[in-house]
Amino acid sequence: MLKFISKLITVVFIMAFSMNFSNAQALSNGKKNDPLALPVRNLKVENPENCVISATWNKPYNGTGWFSLSRSDFKEGFETEHADYIWAQRFSTTILRSFGIVYKGYKATKMKFFVPPRETGIDIHTNANYELKIYQGVSVMEAGAELTSQPVTGVRKGIWNEYELKEPVTINPELELWIAVRSSWQTDEEMLAAKDNGPMSPHGNMIHIHGKWHNVSELFPDFGSNWMIAVYVTGPDGEEVVLGRGSEELLGYNIYFNDELVGNTTECFYEYQFEETGKHVFGVAANFESEEARRISVKTSSFCESECNPPENLQFELDGDQLTLTWEVESDMFVSEIIRNGEKLEGTFTSPFTDTIDPDQAYEYCVINLCGFLESEFSCIKTVGVNGVVSDPLRIYPNPASSVVIIEKKDISKVEIYNISGQKIVSKTGNVSSIDVSAYEEGIYLFRIYDLNGHATTKSLMVVK
Repeated sequence: MLKFISKLITVVFIMAFSMNFSNAQALSNGKKNDPLALPVRNLKVENPENCVISATWNKPYNGTGWFSLSRSDFKEGFETEHADYIWAQRFSTTILRSFGIVYKGYKATKMKFFVPPRETGIDIHTNANYELKIYQGVSVMEAGAELTSQPVTGVRKGIWNEYELKEPVTINPELELWIAVRSSWQTDEEMLAAKDNGPMSPHGNMIHIHGKWHNVSELFPDFGSNWMIAVYVTGPDGEEVVLGRGSEELLGYNIYFNDELVGNTTECFYEYQFEETGKHVFGVAANFESEEARRISVKTSSFCESECNPPENLQFELDGDQLTLTWEVESDMFVSEIIRNGEKLEGTFTSPFTDTIDPDQAYEYCVINLCGFLESEFSCIKTVGVNGVVSDPLRIYPNPASSVVIIEKKDISKVEIYNISGQKIVSKTGNVSSIDVSAYEEGIYLFRIYDLNGHATTKSLMVVK
């Protein structure tokens, strides 16, 4: 059935540091690429339509404000038998840099955390203790030196609880920073820590129990969340700072396609027309007055086809009850659908394809290429028991059609036509070779053609006016 399918783009997010590219590729108007200039965030590429890539992203962080590895809403409370534990987020030096914390002197001045709600209303927590903690260190699985420890009261359930730190904590961007909450219940076992809806960061769910730090997913493989904790960071003197380094202005964004500078924009959105099917790299770099930030890139497998040719050289080999189909396609980017004796097999396939059959029975296999949004004509082949093969391709043309449609296939016994709703609108018996569709409404129709043995082969046709 003719269809326009959205081929899922395999998107793998990578942070591509542009320092090794040539000047022609990585520089804009003679600017240097500075690894400390802040990059764009959350670059996403949508499925291409009509050979156009649509990309969106977020502005670079400005180095101040609330920072957290939790990016979504509350999911559920964390249930554990432990009465006393510490839950934390770990900011590596790379994460601190991505937040714009690149110089000594930035300060953590506030913290907040979310507490799971009760079923009714927002209540003051009366039977639990909470304590804010910040650590600094260099180890992946150890929080390092404790910089502050501050008990808090008046904790309310079902909301973010925000507190000023009595003593601001100076952040060293050359060392890891851990933000944490120690919680313990006094009388009744309760859920004291809150989980978000994900996606999970490998640094967003550290826990200290049994006298040791763990990643929660090691203890609870289905955890899939981050702790809902955040820290507020300001400049050295408590001031707000602008995007990028120093006081430089963010001018816009440079757009790259396969490492080539192809455009620029001041918006966090860009559409790029491409011409060839293949694996591509789409990148965006924030452009400041004297420097370009490191480029953030997305690898995509993109399709741009004006026609889709059927599989070529369709063949099979039979070894006992194992049948192997092979065929050729124009690009290894394409996949195929297979119809066996008139029934489409679930999923998509690439050559070779192996099937278990009854070698004494006859089978017909039809293969259709899927070229991105387009679907090819059928290529079909028949097995005749153990004695050989008969090639009998089905052709219905022209397609699209507005008047008479020609049907080419040997030994037709019956033709049935169905509309897009699955209703049978025509049934003709005999060796039908043509059908007039001039009176049909515009749309897609399914032709089911039966041979003398009662085996059905399907074909889609577009009727236009």
